[in-house]
Amino acid sequence: MAPSKSSSNTEGRLQGVTERSRTVAENRRELAEARRQSSEWGRRSSERERVQADEARAIAESARQTAEYARQDAAQARAEAAAMRARLDEQMQVVREMHETLLRMLRERNKIDDGPNRV
Repeated sequence: MAPSKSSSNTEGRLQGVTERSRTVAENRRELAEARRQSSEWGRRSSERERVQADEARAIAESARQTAEYARQDAAQARAEAAAMRARLDEQMQVVREMHETLLRMLRERNKIDDGPNRV
């Protein structure tokens, strides 16, 4: 006996529903996989951004330390320069005093005139 027309229609519809169900299930699996990958990419991206931020912070800290060392070096150089100026001023004062003493001794010995044209 041949299958009836309604039974054939029902089987055809059932087969269509089954195929659509498979397609929907496949689409859902693909969507779930896409979401998983998207989440993984987001996590990796966040991780990369976190690593880059950590590297940027390390570079900034290194630059800050370098600037601090430079400030300390400059302060030390200023202090050393001030100390050298002070020593030089002291030495110049000693030289001036010695010069004045020598001139006074020469004047007394030679009775040098302190006129405008004489030393």
